[in-house]
Amino acid sequence: MRFLRAALFGLLTLALASCSNPRTRAEQMLRKVGAEQLRRDAAFLYKDIFAAHETDFIVIRPKNLPASFQRFEPVRAGAYQDGITITLKVRSNTEAGLYVVPMSMDSVPSSARGGQFQKLAEGIYWYSFGE
Repeated sequence: MRFLRAALFGLLTLALASCSNPRTRAEQMLRKVGAEQLRRDAAFLYKDIFAAHETDFIVIRPKNLPASFQRFEPVRAGAYQDGITITLKVRSNTEAGLYVVPMSMDSVPSSARGGQFQKLAEGIYWYSFGE
């Protein structure tokens, strides 16, 4: 009986730990949403945003995010000249989340901005700034 309780407690602990990790949650949601859908929505969003602005970075209002982006429950989102961030974790001077390169763009995000990028799928990266 003790073994069964310990095993159930261990499984519950693992399940809760994976739920609290923003990257794990993002990877699970990415499998549901699909990288292609996310990149397609990013392309439309990118076109709409940069058609009206001439700047390097724009904060995207939550109401302007496509449904595929909203499924990740982002803290915030922003558009750079080479992609869109879906911020999922913020702590003092750091942030992390998904970096989406819009469909039909071939750019690979650069670490020159002080960020780190790890490829999750074609055109989708886990980013961290300030870590």
